[in-house]
Amino acid sequence: MWRTAASRCASGALCAARRGTAERSLPSANPTAIHAALANTLSPASSASPASPAPRPAFPRSFSSNPKLHLPPLEPRFAQLADDVLGGNLHALSRAITLCESVRDSHRPQAAALLQHVLEAVRSRRAQAEIANGAGNGGIFKIGITGPPGAGKSSLIERLGMHAVETSNRVAVLAIDPSSHNSGGSILGDKTRMEKLSAHPSAFIRPTPSRGEMGGLARNTADAALLCEASGCNVLMVETVGGGQADVAVAQIVDMVLLILPPAGGDELQGIKKGVVEVADLVVVNKADGAMEGPALAAVGEYSSALHFVHPRYDFWMTPVVACSTRTGLGIEDVWKKIGKFQEAMRASGELKQLRGAQSKALLWSSVEAEILYKFRSGGKLRGLMRYFEEHAMAGDIAARAAAVTVVESIFNDAK
Repeated sequence: MWRTAASRCASGALCAARRGTAERSLPSANPTAIHAALANTLSPASSASPASPAPRPAFPRSFSSNPKLHLPPLEPRFAQLADDVLGGNLHALSRAITLCESVRDSHRPQAAALLQHVLEAVRSRRAQAEIANGAGNGGIFKIGITGPPGAGKSSLIERLGMHAVETSNRVAVLAIDPSSHNSGGSILGDKTRMEKLSAHPSAFIRPTPSRGEMGGLARNTADAALLCEASGCNVLMVETVGGGQADVAVAQIVDMVLLILPPAGGDELQGIKKGVVEVADLVVVNKADGAMEGPALAAVGEYSSALHFVHPRYDFWMTPVVACSTRTGLGIEDVWKKIGKFQEAMRASGELKQLRGAQSKALLWSSVEAEILYKFRSGGKLRGLMRYFEEHAMAGDIAARAAAVTVVESIFNDAK
């Protein structure tokens, strides 16, 4: 979209010339003068007379019909990686997810090409399955596991995962780790709490850093889900960190939200983020064993009563509340059956297809925004312009929105 500067020196000189013009005008308190300065900043350096603006060119014809994807051919090593993923190689799956999470300039276009290649293969598989079975299975079923810290999310995933692989399923787990806003680092410790599942040949566990922003969480999870399905997984469980925005955001990237809670009274439900309760499709009360079995069973009734005041997400599904013990295994099979019933109800009603379509649309916009920001930060002639506006925004000389409108206009003018 953007033309990369052919010469840093030429670009720097142009930005310096523009900066000199605007810096003399911006300190003025006159809004008209500031607007004129912004216009001069983006006008060609050679234009000295205040000529009337030229008419906008027509919208590019290439965008009015069926635009083609602009992707590079897959390098041989990445083409082999894609084939290995499609062949069910879990080590290749891990490397492919790492490639898609990479922020290196050389990796980003190859990751996009790999994802498109894999998607086409997955779509072909789904079509073949639909012909063979008379109905498609909808691909990998994604379950978000959320709840407050200490409720037993990792333990529940291990129990459910082991139950799934023992009934001929292939399971993938993405453990969303909290990333530091300061360092970008993450804990990456959930895998150590799923010892049995992580050792099973039909299971794949991958810690996924959130990098401190929810858009990245959605994109990384969507990419990983596609790759997991390509490798043969039919169940994906996404574990959130608990107690943050990811607990609500997970509903935007999965097919079902399972909320796990410790034994407590109905008042405890009020302390949980309201949005999490509203998007929960199944509530599980954990630790129903020993001295806590009675309180856990009592909590099931109280939580069920409290959920009557929450508007259901779907007309055909009232959120059930069940008790289980991840320590003894009590109730795990019941939880798995509830998941299966919800999955069938979603497919039969057509809600699953609609939900995934809406999620894909939101993901598209999120990805476009991410690519635009990446282009801004990776260099090019607009980088100097952004630094210029940053300085004046910090000094209070210019409104952030005025600068933003000016920069965006310059992008689309350059693209024409």
